[in-house]
Amino acid sequence: FETLALAHPLLGDEVRDGEPELEDRALAGELPWIDAPDDDSNRSSDGIPCALVLSPVLQRDFQAAFGRGLSNPEERPGMATWGEHLHGAADRTITCSSCQGSYFVNRDDCPWCDEARPDCVVARAMLWDPCGRRKTGEIGGIEAKAGLVADANGKARVLDQVVISESRRCELTERVTQGASGNRPTLRVEFARGRIALARIGDVPMRLVSESGRGSRNLNQPVDVPIVDRRVDWRIHVGPNDQLHRVIRFDLHKDAA
Repeated sequence: FETLALAHPLLGDEVRDGEPELEDRALAGELPWIDAPDDDSNRSSDGIPCALVLSPVLQRDFQAAFGRGLSNPEERPGMATWGEHLHGAADRTITCSSCQGSYFVNRDDCPWCDEARPDCVVARAMLWDPCGRRKTGEIGGIEAKAGLVADANGKARVLDQVVISESRRCELTERVTQGASGNRPTLRVEFARGRIALARIGDVPMRLVSESGRGSRNLNQPVDVPIVDRRVDWRIHVGPNDQLHRVIRFDLHKDAA
């Protein structure tokens, strides 16, 4: 929290400027944390507004850690949860072309210099079922054909998404392409001038499949594909074709103008 927000989570203005005993109490968890929703007695004027540097998921995690978890460690998110949510937040940031600062892609402009958000590409990881199209949580009603696993609303379920800034090379790791716990790079992606360059890293089998399903080829060599109507017509299937596996789709995210 201190690294991202540039403020100590337990040391508000009154504690920092008060007697040493007050700091001891705060560090012992006897005072509310600086962003406690129902108690502003330990607010801090230091740091950066949390909405600029913490995703909504991370904000909930820190509320759990320093709110309920302040006196009850069992309420704090575990290390695996922190890893997943920190990576997920970083994946959703874009690099400003002017000041080189990073920020969440759902903003229209850079919070550090007000430069308009540039074009970027969003790589979305979804799940492909070779046996039948299912809805998340659905027990019956499986169609007898391959397809993307859908959510409760019938839309393709997005498992992970990574923002790729223009003219910046990005390496998708096995965490995104395969749902694994490691961070070994498996796919290199570069977005520039309305095209995406793709190159497999390592030996994980990957296939380029057209959105219609009529075209398919193995991704054994680097390829360069165009963006048409804000989308790349080709998806990347990762892993054995006859098993449940992830599919990577690329969509253009246009600038605010």
